[in-house]
Amino acid sequence: MAMAIMKLIKRKFSWNFMRLVNGLSNVLTLFIGDFHEVLLDDEHVSLRRPRPRWQIEDFRQVIHDCGMFDIGYTGFKYTWCNNFVSPNSTRARLDRALASQDWKDSFLEAKLFHLSTNTSDHLPLLLELGDRMVSRKQLKNRFRFEEGWCLYEESRGVVHQAWDKVQILDPGERLLECIRNGRLGLLQWKRESIDSNGEGFTIEEIKHCLFSMNGAKAPGPDGMPAKFFQHYWTTVGGAICDMFRLIALCNTAAKVIAKALAIRLKKYLPSVISDIQRAFVPHRLIIDNILLAYEAHHVIKQRKSGTRGYMSIKICLRRMTGLNGPS
Repeated sequence: MAMAIMKLIKRKFSWNFMRLVNGLSNVLTLFIGDFHEVLLDDEHVSLRRPRPRWQIEDFRQVIHDCGMFDIGYTGFKYTWCNNFVSPNSTRARLDRALASQDWKDSFLEAKLFHLSTNTSDHLPLLLELGDRMVSRKQLKNRFRFEEGWCLYEESRGVVHQAWDKVQILDPGERLLECIRNGRLGLLQWKRESIDSNGEGFTIEEIKHCLFSMNGAKAPGPDGMPAKFFQHYWTTVGGAICDMFRLIALCNTAAKVIAKALAIRLKKYLPSVISDIQRAFVPHRLIIDNILLAYEAHHVIKQRKSGTRGYMSIKICLRRMTGLNGPS
């Protein structure tokens, strides 16, 4: 009994150690070896007694807390046995490899093998990482489907067209090729339809933006205010329009481009800004909310009779969020 208790204490220590290691930032995490526990009921086979349910749930919880994933295996399912004959035989999959999502994304070709042995009650594990490791830069640029694409009905046609292109008969290879085509099609559609935000800016749009700016505003580092570009538009206008095709922007030309983007996006703002938003919105003032709160408090204070009352609550956002510590 004492030995069983010690094993449970060590197991709890191991779970807490996993949580501690997983909390380290910028670390690719992999746990591999004998965990003394199973994840699923069918990973433990015994005619003597079933695995305690609470032990399995504790193991599942630590994996969930750490955001780890079982990377799978190739070979015989059970990695441990007590070397007894039936009906006293017990088999279990106690050995495995658990990896973080970043680790899995970095080693896409990693495989775990359960090898055979005649000298131990545990099967040895062999982890092959493969020949290719994905760098963090590659991870950042990897394809990720964006849920917002579902809002565009044309995305359905892009996926449908990508799926119809594939003529492979093998089900497994067909699915992989369909997904590959789908990624390429969605990326191309995103660049052409979403990233470009429709057609390019016209000369009229650029000129309108420039001439709507205050010409006397402070100039940029080049010393040229908007008034210069407005007055000499017939000469410098072509160069301003060409700037819209460059990545490095500066000075007044950058202001023109920023204003053009703002005008383009202005028609979408009502759908993303709440009606009760008062600050940083044209024709609205943050003082409106202050006056409204003052009037509401005044009504509550002046109410002296009646069976129905009102109350106000003052909330300290600093204490709620804990951003600046207790005040």
